[in-house]
Amino acid sequence: GGMVQVVAGEDADNCGSGGSKLKLNMDKMPIPLTVAMFDGKLLVDPDDEEEGVLDGKLTVVVNMVGGIVSMDKRGRTIMAPEQLAACVHMAHGRAKELRDILDYES
Repeated sequence: GGMVQVVAGEDADNCGSGGSKLKLNMDKMPIPLTVAMFDGKLLVDPDDEEEGVLDGKLTVVVNMVGGIVSMDKRGRTIMAPEQLAACVHMAHGRAKELRDILDYES
């Protein structure tokens, strides 16, 4: 998983990799997760209709190796520390799902 073969035209020897396989480094690839807050509950990846009635939302972006890249909270609602921790945990879960799908090892 996570391999690409680079070939330029008919002559692979003229390519920078010589036609060899290169491992893609996706360690820093951003993986976002948006969690909506509505009536004290959390909703993952709200659609446009749901976004119209939210109390607030938090987008957590992590990378493939679990580092937090950014967090952006919108709305007037106050988020409990436990809710914030749950959102970060779900974002890490999404990153793990993607690593598993891609069979990616850093």
